[in-house]
Amino acid sequence: MTKKASFELSVNFLVVLIICIVLLGIGIKLITTLLGGVDNEQGRMNQYMEERLMEVLDDGALVAAYPDRDSVSKGEAAKFGLGIRNELGTDQYFMFEVVRDETNSPACAPKISSMPKEFLIKNNAQQFQLIAITIPKDCQRGSPSSPQIFNIYVCNTTVTCYKESPDRYGDLQKVYVYLE
Repeated sequence: MTKKASFELSVNFLVVLIICIVLLGIGIKLITTLLGGVDNEQGRMNQYMEERLMEVLDDGALVAAYPDRDSVSKGEAAKFGLGIRNELGTDQYFMFEVVRDETNSPACAPKISSMPKEFLIKNNAQQFQLIAITIPKDCQRGSPSSPQIFNIYVCNTTVTCYKESPDRYGDLQKVYVYLE
């Protein structure tokens, strides 16, 4: 009798083990699919945003940001598109810098993501870049609902880009992030 009981226990154990492995595999596949979709969405600019930027650049602007404002919850990323049109008469490297306007924004330390920071634009061509600004969960909402303000400087150089840079290109772009 002892041998039969030990055999039943090991069969039950194997069945439970197989079910656990299958459930673990399904969970890993689900998480991979969800995270892969998030990375893919963050990595590329949606078609609507690119069309709006194209319209603004076609109307004569050298640099444009779209949208210029977004509302997000704490811990989420606001996404902005940056469009640049090269009218310098030659292929040129450009770079941009996104800087938080500390004097006009509530206290916070957001994470600014944009890739790549420098890139080549052919003469009379346009290029679009995605900027993601993540507001940390510990940030406080301004009163009354004052946004986080960010300045975007574009320069036709690969050295450095800042507010008073002699290589600044186009107009200063401002984007606003409101907390919901």
